[in-house]
Amino acid sequence: MIAGGDPALVATGASHAKAILIGEHAVVYGMPALVVPMVGLRVTAKVASGFPQDVLRCAFYRGPLSAVPPELQGLAALVGEGRMRSAVGAAGILITIESDIPVGYGLGSSAAAAAAVARALYRFQGVDLPQSELLRLVNISEKHAHGTPSGIDARAVTMNSPLWFIKDQAIEPVKLGRGIFVIVATSASPGNTGEAVKLVRKKIGGYSQADPIQELGRLAHEARAMLGQGNVSSLGEVLVAAHEQLARLGVSTPHLDDLVQAALRAGALGAKLTGGGLGGAMLALTSSPEGQKSVVEALQAAGAGQVWSVELKGEH
Repeated sequence: MIAGGDPALVATGASHAKAILIGEHAVVYGMPALVVPMVGLRVTAKVASGFPQDVLRCAFYRGPLSAVPPELQGLAALVGEGRMRSAVGAAGILITIESDIPVGYGLGSSAAAAAAVARALYRFQGVDLPQSELLRLVNISEKHAHGTPSGIDARAVTMNSPLWFIKDQAIEPVKLGRGIFVIVATSASPGNTGEAVKLVRKKIGGYSQADPIQELGRLAHEARAMLGQGNVSSLGEVLVAAHEQLARLGVSTPHLDDLVQAALRAGALGAKLTGGGLGGAMLALTSSPEGQKSVVEALQAAGAGQVWSVELKGEH
């Protein structure tokens, strides 16, 4: 246990997961993606004073912030920047992170943790944290985790509305014409986004202009229109078509396919893998609490690792 007296001050920050509704892989080639918040899948960070040095405690590490492993160096950089910007004093602080978001499943775990820590740091000092500054701090951490982040994860884990994203263009909030339930389930193994991106790059050379990347872009535009109209049945069909294109690209797996089919048999309006693939997670869509319950039970029976759902409220 790290030595330290009773904390004189504690502040808390939180954030949530995200899931790609449609557009994964195609977004790398300039096509749009739709991302939805998973507000029930959360991460919480606490900052406490009264310690001789900066200390981090999370599921993967417990010790001095100065000695974190490489995968946590982005958080250490964020804390250093946040200390300067929010004028946190020179005394040591304890940062504790508790997360429900699984790592390696394309659900924004690293960005959500960074957002929670940034919010806690600023609340600790009683300093306002504008959205622009929050995004800047999260992207400092994300650069360590992903090299050149697109910025979509930082936005998605700090907002409660679906987002429309095209590379190198402004990220736009998307209105829902009708409420929907989005259910996310993990497969037997984490995803491998790096390998999946390489696989897709090799595959697309063999397709014509009517290739899966172009088709995924077209389907994303359809999905946005269906969301705005509240046409959830057609939206579900679009998601199924997107999964078929991702399977053509080779990034689905037998277990992901099984989970998609289990959800559809249970009455889901649509289902597909979400994220990079080659493992990872899938999502399903329903329009009622009863449908949501049935799909969750079916996914659990089909061997999903973990299952979560969120209700996204409609605008009308």
